[in-house]
Amino acid sequence: MTLFVIRQTRYCHQQKEQEYSGIETHFNGPVACRPMPRYLGNRNTREVHDLLNPKPHCRIEEIPSEHRVPFHSMQEAYLAAYDDCAWCLAHPAR
Repeated sequence: MTLFVIRQTRYCHQQKEQEYSGIETHFNGPVACRPMPRYLGNRNTREVHDLLNPKPHCRIEEIPSEHRVPFHSMQEAYLAAYDDCAWCLAHPAR
């Protein structure tokens, strides 16, 4: 099982210096940032996954990079015709 740990709410493209320890990333100096996508769509299966609530059955690490589609909201995913993952986005029975 792969554990996805998100320590920061932003990711950056123009890092002056980056140190990666496997869990935490430290940035020094001014950087240009944008919000990190919370959801990941699989272009092949048309399912969207919640990266803050991954389950072993999601197998997110097995999604090929060419099939990965980032989404910042579920509305964005729904507008692109993606369905909820049955595991990480399962709705409790009412």
